[in-house]
Order: sequence, then structure tokens, then C-alpha cells
Amino acid sequence: MKRPALGVAFLLSIVCGTGLESRALEAVFPQALETRFIFRIDQLPGRIDGGEARFALDREGRPYLALGDLLIAIGHRDDFAHERYRVPGGANIDRLAWMRDGALLVISGSQLGVMTGERINPMLALPSASMRIEPASGDAFYLYGGDTPDQRRSLYLYRKGGQLLHLFRAPAAIGAVAGDGDVTFLAIEESIYILVLGEPLRFVYEAGEAVSGLAVAPPWGVFFGTAQSFGYVTESATGYAFIRGQGGEPRVHDEDLYLFLPDEGVVKASPVSSFEDLARLLIEGPPEETETPAPLELDFAPTDEGRSARERLTELEALLEQELITPEEFAEKRQQILDDL
Repeated sequence: MKRPALGVAFLLSIVCGTGLESRALEAVFPQALETRFIFRIDQLPGRIDGGEARFALDREGRPYLALGDLLIAIGHRDDFAHERYRVPGGANIDRLAWMRDGALLVISGSQLGVMTGERINPMLALPSASMRIEPASGDAFYLYGGDTPDQRRSLYLYRKGGQLLHLFRAPAAIGAVAGDGDVTFLAIEESIYILVLGEPLRFVYEAGEAVSGLAVAPPWGVFFGTAQSFGYVTESATGYAFIRGQGGEPRVHDEDLYLFLPDEGVVKASPVSSFEDLARLLIEGPPEETETPAPLELDFAPTDEGRSARERLTELEALLEQELITPEEFAEKRQQILDDL
């Protein structure tokens, strides 16, 4: 019988700070998930607040932070935890996004441009300052947000060739967007919706607090971030929060999930697909015993005396590794073998 792939823990060493400011965050992770910090906020220069940084992945899935006129490449080389680059021309980056073709788009003030090795080439004058950008498909990206309440309700899609399409006008401010241009997840206050071209807006999930970050997990799942949590919503529109106590911005590339926690740093977790398995377990519960094969049992009858204790222990360890017995059962059987010596 396969044991439920469920891990519940207070993450002291994984997602919390150190010293007097450290705190425990409640987390529910898939057992198969591997997590590690790849960057700490205290590595930023001076006394800069991580809340001022902008987080993004390039088309290869490599993480970056933008901080004013500084671009920080995180964990791209084995011999450097991070590398810092000055933005050409000294412009401040308010928002950034890599396109599928590798182009780096940046917003500075109310100007959208393409960053090259030498400068930022102007591309589009935006309707407002303080707008946000998210990649959509290979030749398109989303624009939303702004510096007025009315502007923050609008969602645009820009396609190469200069076509700017007004996709949607929300009843309230749009907090986050993710999608491919045809199917779009968007957060409006505390709720997550899905917008399909030619169809009405459809409700997906209520997060319980304002959603500020979204990341699609193919084929249909979506990760969300708030100020105080991270969560996952399945393709069946059911979801759960897997970290509570601190939130931020999620990003996904293939099977890698990146979580940017402004007060802590950047966490990398994989595989992404394990969250769907955990969701199924949390929502549906573990499978019925009658529907799973009976566990293999070790036979400790006298016939075992023909085998060495080492052989019996090796077999026992293999059963534990395959999750065919529990750690408690392993300890009990192991002690029986040792007692027979």
C-alpha cells in the first residue's frame, strides 16, 4: 500500500529567518517535494527592503530580482550565489518580464521598452505609470495595473506588431494575471477567476485575502500568493494554502516552483506536479484499503533462519524505501531481527 504523500511541518529552517526576527510558518507540502533557499534577502546590498524588489524568470527558468537600476541573477553559476548587473543607461526597473523568444521587457515609469546589452529601446507609451507586465504566449504579453483606481480595473493584451487589445474591465482592481493570451487567470481582490476569449468571466477560487501573485502550472492548475500565504488551485477549481504566515509571488517553469518571499528570499521547490497529488489527497482523502494491494509482509518464521540477518535487514530497508511499510513497522521488524542474533 502506498502511504499518503503528505508532509506537515513548521518550517523553521526552510522558510523562516534567523535570530530574533525568526518565526515559524505553518506549511503543508507534498512528501515528494524538495525545497531549498537559493537566495536570502540579507544578501541584498545595504539596508534595502526586499519589498522593493521585482521577481521574474527568464525563458530558461532562471530567476532574477530587479532592484532599481540593479539586476540580480540568482544561482545561475555554481561558483556564485548571485551576480549583479547595472541596467544600461541607469534606468530604474519598475517591472520586468521575459518573453518566450528571450526578449527582456521592462517598465520604467510609464514607458515600456526592450532591454539590450547597451540600452533600453522604447517600445510603447503606457496608459499609466505603475503598470505591471506578465508574459502570455510567444508573441504576446499582458499589461494591467496603474496609478488610478479606474486604470487598475483594465486588462490589456499586447501582440507583436503593435496591436494593443483591451481584454477586460473588472469590477474592482486586478491584483494579478497569468495565462497564455487565450486562457487567462486573474485575481480580483480575494477571488481568482478564469477568462476565456469569447466566454464570460468564470469564478474559480476564493483565497480569503487579496491575491497579489499568480502562476500557471500546466495543464490547468494555478499557484497564488497573498501577503500572508501561498496556495494551489487544481483544475477542478478546488484549492488549499500550503504556506501560512508569509506570502509573496509564485513563479513556475516546467517542474520548478519559485516562491519569492520579500522578507526572506527565494525558495525553489520541485516537482510542481506533486501539488496536484497532494490536492487529491487533501480533498478526496486517502484511497480505501480495499482498493489497494495488500502490503507485503516479512515472514519471520523459522525458515528465515537460513538467511543472514544482513539479507533480512536489506529486504526490510527496501520495503521501507518503497513505502510498503511504515517507519514504525520498520523499527519493530528491525528490532526482531536484531533480537534473533
